[in-house]
Amino acid sequence: MQTVKYQHLIQHKFKFKIKNKMEFCNKQYAIKRPQCLTKSFNDNGRFYRSFINIWLEKKHALTNSIGFSISKFRSVDIDNLDDWERIELLFVVIKFNEKNYLY
Repeated sequence: MQTVKYQHLIQHKFKFKIKNKMEFCNKQYAIKRPQCLTKSFNDNGRFYRSFINIWLEKKHALTNSIGFSISKFRSVDIDNLDDWERIELLFVVIKFNEKNYLY
């Protein structure tokens, strides 16, 4: 499965409460140094390939899975208009580089 590393540590995530008051979701990690925390990954594009028996037995697609990580530069999860505009800019940059540089 293709994965990408989270840009931020999920252990340091927080949520907004009433009147935009912020609260850590994982208070035990609030004062931990980022270097001491485990890096986390998420699937990229939700494209799974598996043996048919995994699907027929209704097991999760991650059962006995092997993953590889790609650059966050090459990964855009399009969920809203901001994401779409970001990918359009990235496309222009990639096309410009292809025209002006030999690989």
